[in-house]
Amino acid sequence: MRASTVLRVLLSIQSMQVRGFHFDSEGVIVDVVPTWKKPRCGECGGHCGRIHDRRERRWRHLDIAGMKVQLRYKIRRAQCDSCGTVKTEQVPWSKGVGWYTDDFEERTAYLAQQSSKEDGQRVLARELEDCGANHRACRIALS
Repeated sequence: MRASTVLRVLLSIQSMQVRGFHFDSEGVIVDVVPTWKKPRCGECGGHCGRIHDRRERRWRHLDIAGMKVQLRYKIRRAQCDSCGTVKTEQVPWSKGVGWYTDDFEERTAYLAQQSSKEDGQRVLARELEDCGANHRACRIALS
């Protein structure tokens, strides 16, 4: 089994392909792409036409085997056929405009609700340190 296949299974995100990965001093950076070819509007979900530009972006994901995981993708801004304006595309691993995957946000919010502040901080120590008080789910866990 290829390493990219193992990573895809471990990340368990639907509609996403792993194109590659590499290790850095903090963990692993995984290069990902959505399975759909034509960009979808991040606001209305409709198909987009002409691509305006691409920018590399990273999203913080849940740790794997104690290693920090970041998803990397050159997100597209494209002309939305429905909205009529240039919008950032929708990606399957994050519904919001933040720098965190949906799985990361859900786990952080769950731990904030279900455990004491100390337990949540111990379990998510590295994640809470990374996102600090600026992340909405982390603000709940830290308060």
